[in-house]
Amino acid sequence: MLLKASSQLLPLILRYTLKTDMPWPEFVAQQFELVNQFTTDESEYYGPFNTLLTTVFPPADSYQVSPLNKRITGSMDFAVIYVIMKRKVPVLFIEIKTYLAFDRASSRKEADDQMRDRFLDFSSGNIAIPKLYGISALGTRFSVYEYTSGTRSLTPPRILPDPEIVTDTAPQKRWNYDVMELEGEARFMEIVAEIQEMVSDLNPNLAAHSAWDIANFASTFVLWYLFCSANSSPRHII
Repeated sequence: MLLKASSQLLPLILRYTLKTDMPWPEFVAQQFELVNQFTTDESEYYGPFNTLLTTVFPPADSYQVSPLNKRITGSMDFAVIYVIMKRKVPVLFIEIKTYLAFDRASSRKEADDQMRDRFLDFSSGNIAIPKLYGISALGTRFSVYEYTSGTRSLTPPRILPDPEIVTDTAPQKRWNYDVMELEGEARFMEIVAEIQEMVSDLNPNLAAHSAWDIANFASTFVLWYLFCSANSSPRHII
């Protein structure tokens, strides 16, 4: 499986390593460079990350990059996450905030909590691959989360707050990579290569009924039912 994944990634890796002063192809790098680093609008990063993700996970290889709105726990606000799927099986997801969150302990805590909530959602069903990766991006800086299906373990571990002392439960050092630097590109491509290896022999029958699909169907049904309740008399609703 490793040989197969390596052969698929080789053309992509060669394109990236021909220019040692630029971690990504020019058309990807330019999109990130056009974003104001101090923007307060996280949606400015959606386009650049979508371009990056569809470059390393091309639709021609049966990948799908899906932006989804998820409600933030305890809030009326929504967060946009990108879920990368192959044959309907989630293989990676990314949550994006602005770079300003990197310097705010409360914003980093919120980002960390949201990542753990997403893993809780995914783990409520059967994850079809041995390891599920999640990436928390604060602007171009990112932190890597790893969920192991067999043990249900998640790294990095949660830092519990001290009952008496103010605790930084999501320290800056966790966002130790930058997608626009060569070290960050190398780590990102390591994750891509591992995912390619894991899904190379993915069972299509298992893929057809992923936990994510079931959860989305349930959410859609509830919204449909509420809509019908608000617009129809009770006797018209089954």
